[in-house]
Amino acid sequence: MREQLRDAVEIHDKISTCMTAKGYYHPYHLKEQINTRMM
Repeated sequence: MREQLRDAVEIHDKISTCMTAKGYYHPYHLKEQINTRMM
C-alpha cells in the first residue's frame, strides 16, 4: 500500500509539473486558473 501511495504522489507531481510548465495549471493564481480553458 505504501508503494501505491508513493507511486500516486510521484505521478501527481509529474502531471502537475508538466501542466504548470505548459501554462494549463496555475496553483498559486486562482483568477488565472479560472480563466484557463483546457479545450
